[in-house]
Amino acid sequence: MSERQARLEERIRSVQRNFIAALPNLMADISDRWNTLRHTGWERAIVLELQSIVHRLAGSGGTFGFPDISRTAATLDVALGQTLADAEYVAPETKLSLDTQVDDLLSVLKAALVSQDDAGSEPPLLTSMVVGGQKLVVMIEDDDLLRERLSALLESAGYRVVGFAAPALATGFLQEEQPALVLLDLMFPGQRWPAFEVINDIRGETGERTPVAVMSGHVDFRSRLDATRAGADAYIVKPINETQLLEVVAQLANRRLDDSWRCLVIDDDTLLSDHIVAWLTDAGMIAQSVTSARDSWLKVREFKPDVLVLDINMPECNGIELATMLRQDANTSQLPIVFLTSDTGERTRRHAMAAGADDYLLKPISRSALVQAVVARARLGKRMQGQVARVTQQAPQGYGLSRHYFFTELERALDEADGGSVQAALVLIALTEMSKVSEQHGALGLAALQEQLFTRLTKLNVDTWSMIGENTIAFLLPRDTIVAHKNYISHILEKLSVQPFEFGQHTMPATAAAANLQLRQPQAISSVLLQAEQMLGLALDGGAGTIIDGFVGTSNSVDANSGRLAVSRLRAVYQPIITIGDNENPINMVLARLSDTDGNLLPAGRFLSALEKRGWLPDLDTWVFQHAHKLLTQETAIEDSLNLVIHVSPQSLSNAIYMTTVLTLLHDHPMPSDKQRLIMAIAESTLITHRNMVNQLQQAMTTAGASMMITQYGASGHSVSLLQQIKPAFVRLDENLSRRLEQSDYLAADRVLIEAAEAENAIIVASGIETASSLSGLWSKGIRWFQGYFVHEPAPTPTTISTL
Repeated sequence: MSERQARLEERIRSVQRNFIAALPNLMADISDRWNTLRHTGWERAIVLELQSIVHRLAGSGGTFGFPDISRTAATLDVALGQTLADAEYVAPETKLSLDTQVDDLLSVLKAALVSQDDAGSEPPLLTSMVVGGQKLVVMIEDDDLLRERLSALLESAGYRVVGFAAPALATGFLQEEQPALVLLDLMFPGQRWPAFEVINDIRGETGERTPVAVMSGHVDFRSRLDATRAGADAYIVKPINETQLLEVVAQLANRRLDDSWRCLVIDDDTLLSDHIVAWLTDAGMIAQSVTSARDSWLKVREFKPDVLVLDINMPECNGIELATMLRQDANTSQLPIVFLTSDTGERTRRHAMAAGADDYLLKPISRSALVQAVVARARLGKRMQGQVARVTQQAPQGYGLSRHYFFTELERALDEADGGSVQAALVLIALTEMSKVSEQHGALGLAALQEQLFTRLTKLNVDTWSMIGENTIAFLLPRDTIVAHKNYISHILEKLSVQPFEFGQHTMPATAAAANLQLRQPQAISSVLLQAEQMLGLALDGGAGTIIDGFVGTSNSVDANSGRLAVSRLRAVYQPIITIGDNENPINMVLARLSDTDGNLLPAGRFLSALEKRGWLPDLDTWVFQHAHKLLTQETAIEDSLNLVIHVSPQSLSNAIYMTTVLTLLHDHPMPSDKQRLIMAIAESTLITHRNMVNQLQQAMTTAGASMMITQYGASGHSVSLLQQIKPAFVRLDENLSRRLEQSDYLAADRVLIEAAEAENAIIVASGIETASSLSGLWSKGIRWFQGYFVHEPAPTPTTISTL
């Protein structure tokens, strides 16, 4: 055994000993918190502290050689999470069950201490190193001992590992270093659900090509689905199987196309452009140059740069004109542009910035200043593109619809299912030869295959499709019979396979298989996707051209005979309203969903329609208000920032119970500070028809530190007068107004609406954004806040981050 390996194995044994040594303190912490809950009172903050300890044990116990700890802790973790979901009341029998589970966990921990001389897993005997030098792996894991053990394991395999306890601590490092892989635990203290939105934030710091693998103790399908939606490349279940971890790391760390930002230099001065390319190459970037604007138009599409360095004074087409053309093209509208010029005129600088420049640098410039500016703009550009993808319908680079929007459309189709023979269909298609391409041609082959595949999909003119996995394309077909859908799918498979894929001198058959799932019943989207993926697996087993048909199974819907709203099955979800590019905290729209017996969220449309027919919308609005109010006034630290928006229906404003509940809670429990804000959203039409009730509500809101949002702003001729009378903190644009503002023309009437909102200092929000160019059109009109197509669990923002 080498000296290096001996040191690493001793390091692993040391971590093992530290884990065992920490068990008595953990047992004391568990006992103290449980006794507080059992004898003093059921406080959510204490439950979260206990769950955090238990969750760590569930993830680390098996990794350290104590599988019983992981199993017992995981059971208790789930049970504690359920009490948080139900929150309002914990039944005595539930407490008794939890008491038994806590005793079981303490017994298992005690047994581990007793048997510590013989217990524990053997350190890995690894002899092979990573080929091609040390690759950087960034690990974000709040369990210090587990992070240390896994770091030692990966270092023994030849990786360079840098660990952090939280994503915020890793941000500065990720801005300076480009990892081959990020390993990420998404459960952190004080959270009820994994923070999947962190994946997008990390991609913003490292670029879209950086693989992200999630480590999680959640084994349910919903968590895997959410991770996939958020863009995770792998999902590793805790306790960690070390052999599996090494396999995943090896696969992902070597899958990257390159480790560098890509820069295209456009300058008619050949000597200068070559010099800049040399500087950027020495700094680790992949840089190329062209000497004419005409050549650059094609080169941008071929090279796919992350950033452009562009001269202004060029023959035939100057840099400002080229930048304007690039901003008008949906494929390059978000591409960062750095102007490098000797023109010191202020007028030229203003024209360049108006054309869409991200930076304006003057010659001569030092090597370090140029490299720093180019890397910063490349990184900010990737972060911007990731944020844009979360609030637009179209995915970047021709990948169909964004996954967030596609799943929204799928849920809408499930809402409309009525059990008839003519229904919408979810279709999953996968290439049968994908694994061979990966084995024989590696990452470059996969990239070439996907580019050819997307080109063919674009030519099919299918409206609703998205790439939801490395080898899974999802289509949403409009209502028709299952036979008609199958015929259409056969047509798609035939068109996709008309000629083989090409990889340099090699070719590969372009064969595919498909699953055709008829959406006849409204059901939880996670269950629908699971069923479709199982069908696709059978189709791939059948080989090229195989199509497996099926129907969505029976779902749990609103009980028409219950006579009341099933509050115990309600769950709150949160839809962020975000600002692109600025360091502002998101505002979260609170939405209610009904869950089935397995905890899956049912589609919203049919659920809300049923409530409206029975006159239960006031009951639902009351539940949402109480949930949001409690979260802001009781469950958020006074120094943390959290902004929640809730809808108020006209039926609720006319309901005495709702109004009494809201007015009483606002009077008795106002917002603790200006860092917590409740925002009540009311449609413009409702302001007109229920003005007296709105006035009562607004008075109570003002006293309690709450705010108002006018929705459907611009839908009537009374918009400006209502705005000036109500003076809301926010307005959300009517979708027809948003569509008009996306265009290059700025109608005088629309300008009046926007200027009136700005004059009242109201934050303007747009929703239903279709493309990045649509967003750019709104941005040019001064719109900075956008409501996206995804939901998540909000986390209060520490005061170290700027707030609204």
